[in-house]
Amino acid sequence: MQYNMQMVENQWMYGNIRKNLHYGILEMKPNENITLLQQIFQECGIKKIHQIHVYHKKESSAVDFILSCLNPEKLPVFYFYSDFEYELDIFFQKMIEYNIHPQSICLYVKSSQLLKVVESYMEHPECKLKKISIYFQQQIEPSCFESFMQKLGNISLISLSITFQLSYSTSIQYGSGRNFQIFCEYLRRNTSLHKLNLISNEFYQTNTGILLDSIKEHPNLIYLSLYHSRITDISCLNSYIETNHRLQHLVLSHNYIDSGWSSFLNSLCKNGILQNLEMRNMKISTRVADRIFDKLTNHPSIRKIDMKDNVYGNKYIPSLSTFLQKNKIIESLWIGNISGIIEYNIPEQIIESVLLNGMNTNLKYIHIENADMDENIERWREAKKMYEYKNELCKMGNSMIINSIFEYISISPVEIETFYKRELFNSDNFR
Repeated sequence: MQYNMQMVENQWMYGNIRKNLHYGILEMKPNENITLLQQIFQECGIKKIHQIHVYHKKESSAVDFILSCLNPEKLPVFYFYSDFEYELDIFFQKMIEYNIHPQSICLYVKSSQLLKVVESYMEHPECKLKKISIYFQQQIEPSCFESFMQKLGNISLISLSITFQLSYSTSIQYGSGRNFQIFCEYLRRNTSLHKLNLISNEFYQTNTGILLDSIKEHPNLIYLSLYHSRITDISCLNSYIETNHRLQHLVLSHNYIDSGWSSFLNSLCKNGILQNLEMRNMKISTRVADRIFDKLTNHPSIRKIDMKDNVYGNKYIPSLSTFLQKNKIIESLWIGNISGIIEYNIPEQIIESVLLNGMNTNLKYIHIENADMDENIERWREAKKMYEYKNELCKMGNSMIINSIFEYISISPVEIETFYKRELFNSDNFR
């Protein structure tokens, strides 16, 4: 009986490891079965692995085996978890022993101990770290955070991501306001970053201005994310947007903006470098959406706009149609949650006027979905019509022309599944 249970457990582990490897993920957990790993690696190989998740709390034969299989010249991203942080230094020593020096790591931090382990590694002469992502699962004392940021300043990072740590709060308990100051000091001294990704940090507009002031001299920064930073007045970005001539990708998603749109859009029009603008779930109203498309119609550089999950009405749709007809450089537009298709006959305006007539030859991707299609069956008929227009494009013949004009229209899979269940139309119409 015990033997059979062991067989069942091995089969489960075998299937789980193979499933993760299919997605390029290898999880290194305690007591991993070395025989199973050897068998799976022999069948699947290790070349396609792009993520290694490290949970090991002690030295094991599985660690030695996996590290010995890796190619030091082409390493995946290493994810380190805090559960066993007190003994992760052993793993780092093993990495050094096998000449494994990753360029990208991701840290899940519950206490300062994991930071200290990485600090020690960053002092190694062979350290090649270029990209670091840190997910703080609790606040870190300012002294520990400052020590880590000082060591981080000794290497030339090109990408830095910080989640749940930076706040301008003056809380004595956590000292989070001090951590914000430490971080801004780091940014002023270190200008090698190409990508700065700040997620779920409590900046608000005043402190967003302080943060932007600390990166205004960065010569290489092309990607900036202020995702869920508690910004309510978007005008705090105006000065940075107007004077920055390097930034290409700006993420503002999940900031619920109450004011400042007019001046922000005016500043955006003065920036001729920005190419990608992400504004998901920002409670953008019909009135604001109308202004956005009106202002960006003649923007010289923006190629991708993502405005999914916002609060749309239908009055802005004429501005959207005008935008698509006149803007000749837009390549990708994710609109989402449109509720005005019937009233303004948007398929004819967008598909016939813009795409079939070749008025916008750069547009390759447009995603339109309806949040309330279940309540209005007519909108499903419009969804079907969009796919018929797609078929019309294909009838134009030359695939080169099709690719240069339009790659595909996307209706979300959940909605299509609902559509199938209703059996309103033959599913062949959606192929």
